[in-house]
Amino acid sequence: MKFKGEVIECNYIEYLNNLNGKVLFIYSPTSKEINNLELNNNYIIFNTKELTQNVDELENRIKELGKFDKVVAFGGGTAIDQAKFFGSRLNKKVIVIPTMISTNAYATDKVALYENNKKVTLLAKDPDIILLDKEILKRSTLKNVYGLVDVLSIYTALNDWDLAIEYNNEDISIEYSYAHKLLLETLSFINNHTYEEIINDTHKIFELVGKAGIITDIYGSGKPESGSEHLFAKELEAIKRVPHAISVSNGILLMSLLQNKFSEEVLSAIRKLRVFEDEHLYGINEELLKEAFFNVKVRPDRFTIVNLDNNDLEKTFKDFCNIKNRG
Repeated sequence: MKFKGEVIECNYIEYLNNLNGKVLFIYSPTSKEINNLELNNNYIIFNTKELTQNVDELENRIKELGKFDKVVAFGGGTAIDQAKFFGSRLNKKVIVIPTMISTNAYATDKVALYENNKKVTLLAKDPDIILLDKEILKRSTLKNVYGLVDVLSIYTALNDWDLAIEYNNEDISIEYSYAHKLLLETLSFINNHTYEEIINDTHKIFELVGKAGIITDIYGSGKPESGSEHLFAKELEAIKRVPHAISVSNGILLMSLLQNKFSEEVLSAIRKLRVFEDEHLYGINEELLKEAFFNVKVRPDRFTIVNLDNNDLEKTFKDFCNIKNRG
C-alpha cells in the first residue's frame, strides 16, 4: 500500500528553506515551541488556534488568506486537517510536516472538523507531499504511540463489520482483509518489542498509522478501523476533554466485551503503550466511563454492536472495571 502523496524523508528546515512560491503556513503553537520553529516572514502565517476547527469560521477565513499557491501544515491532526481543508477548497498544493503521529491525518483525504458544535468528518484531499523528519517525531514519543491505538481499534471495528454482515446483509470487501492484516502486523510490532523500542521506531509507527489511513481512503470511509469503540469515544470526549487514544482504548475494551470478543492480546498491546496510565491526569474515573458507555448512540450509517439489543450493559461494565483494575 502506498501513500497518495509523495513521502519525502529529510530535514524540514532544509526543505522549507528551498520552498519557492507563495506559502500559506499553518502551525501548531505547541509544535512550534517544542521544535524551536523559526517562521519565514514571507509566508502567510496562521496558528491552529487562530483558525479554529469550526467549518463556518474556516470558510469565512478564506477571504482573509490572501493569494498563495501552496499550503504547509506543521503540527498534528488539527494543523494538517486545516491545511487539507483549505487546499481542497481552493485547489492548492498541500504539504504536511507531521510533528507527531497521534492520528493518520497525513495519510487520508478526510478532515475532522466541527459543525454546529458537533464533530464531523468531511471529504477534502490527500496531502500532495508528506515530509518525514524523524528527528521531529522523536520529540513526540507519547503522541506517536497514541497513533497506534487507532490502528488497534481495527479489532472491534472488524467485529462490528462481522455483525453487519450477519444482521444487516452487508458485504465484506478487500479492505476488510487489508485491515485485518494490518492489525496482526501492529499487534506483533507492539507485543514483541519493549516500550522503549516502540517509541524509538518512529519510522515503523509512521508506516503502520499511515497504512490505516490508506485503507480508509481506499474503502471510502473509516469503517475498516472505526466502529463501536469510536462511538464510545465520541460520548466520552463530549463529557470530558481527553486525548482520543485514551477514549478509544477504553472503547476497544468495553465494546470487545459487549461483542463477546474480548482479547487478552489486544489488552496487552494497549497496556504496553501505557495509555491507561495517564487517565488520572484528565479526571477520568469509572463514573465518567459508565456515563459515556450507557449514552452510546447508534450511528445511522454504520452498523455496530450498538444496533443490537444489549441487556447486559451492567455486567459488561462490571467486567470492564474488573479487567482494568487487575493491573
